[in-house]
Amino acid sequence: MITSAIVSILLFGTLLYLLKEANDEFQQIYSVEFPLLQTVSTSVRLTDQSKDLLNILVVSKNKNAELIAEYVSVKEGLLQSLKDVETYQRKSRLKNLDAELGDLNSVFDADLQVLNHLAQSEMDSAKNEYFNVLLPKLENFREKLAQVAFLLSTQNEKKLEDNRRRFYYYSLGTLIGLIIAAFLWIQIFYMYRKSVAERAQAEKELEVQRARNIHNSKLSALGEMAGGVAHEINTPLATIRMTAENCEYMLETGELNKDVVAQSVARIIKTVDRIAKIVLSLKTFSRDGSNDKFENVSAKRILDEVLSFSAERFKSNEIEVIADVDDIEIYCQQIQIEQVLLNLLNNAFDAVKSVDKKWIRISGKPDANMLKISVFDSGEKIPADVEQKLMSPFFTTKEIGKGTGLGLSVSLGIARRHGGNLFYDGNQENTCFVLTLPLKDSGKKTG
Repeated sequence: MITSAIVSILLFGTLLYLLKEANDEFQQIYSVEFPLLQTVSTSVRLTDQSKDLLNILVVSKNKNAELIAEYVSVKEGLLQSLKDVETYQRKSRLKNLDAELGDLNSVFDADLQVLNHLAQSEMDSAKNEYFNVLLPKLENFREKLAQVAFLLSTQNEKKLEDNRRRFYYYSLGTLIGLIIAAFLWIQIFYMYRKSVAERAQAEKELEVQRARNIHNSKLSALGEMAGGVAHEINTPLATIRMTAENCEYMLETGELNKDVVAQSVARIIKTVDRIAKIVLSLKTFSRDGSNDKFENVSAKRILDEVLSFSAERFKSNEIEVIADVDDIEIYCQQIQIEQVLLNLLNNAFDAVKSVDKKWIRISGKPDANMLKISVFDSGEKIPADVEQKLMSPFFTTKEIGKGTGLGLSVSLGIARRHGGNLFYDGNQENTCFVLTLPLKDSGKKTG
């Protein structure tokens, strides 16, 4: 009996120790590794913002006091963010981070020289200092931060998975220990419930971070299309102006024709409605639609919404867009699917804008109980080594500052939550991305 009691106590003590180790590791991830990833991501964003502000100042040769003040504010925020990175970095158990980041605070030494040149109206000197000295440092620094963010994301995911396995294995062992040492079950139950509650809280925080990344990716996509949207609105505005000037001319000359005036007014109303539709599409798309209800929506209508504020961008760059999507309903969150299609169209635009034959073809046909939407483009096919990394977070083939590396990974997450998928079809003659989505549903969420 004494031996059994000793064995039971040792077994139970071992299980308690293992549970404590798993819980300590979880606390380390939640309180250090996750905040470190968030501060590094914030530093990437602030680095891009400071680089853009300085670029505007030196290229425009305008020492705009408000822009300089905004840059100083962004720089202070970035330096504070870097201090937070260093604080979390010292507490982190992840390896090789010191070697990856290096001396972060030395990056901005050269910006004082640029600001001095701007203050003294030495615009050419400021531009030379920025492009030859400061910009390479900023780009190198931003690349290091992006690499660290990717490393953190990968290592955190692996540590969470390992910790999850250990947690459940140890929990199972604890239940066995409870049978052997029933008198200690209250303490074990308390620790188990506490761990479950903390895990639920952590998963909630992860969901918030995921939604934030989706929204940032959406705003980035809208930013890339800002020029096209401006053209899309300017064209109907020019029509309104020309029609109004024609009416004004008739009033001045006295050659007032009621039929012509009626036609002009009708044209103005129709054009205003067109502008309103574009603005409404942008307003709708820019909001967070992750909490929208799933509903049956026409796939053709979704594509038309996306093309309504991107068509002018393709037209101005002489890119032919061919859309052949069946008017069939899919079960989805409309804004989320619009974001996926916009990301695919943005990538296709970047791929074809510099080639001789510029075209993008969108095909949407039902396949069993799914709708298969294929986006083809005439750009160069994706190399096999790049194809393996396409869906990885923070991976991008675009120039530094022109891509977040989140578009495809976020789009893949959206597709999977809808019960579908997103993948690159390397068997096609041209570049082709395929999005699959469930067809019309009676009201039950698919995935």
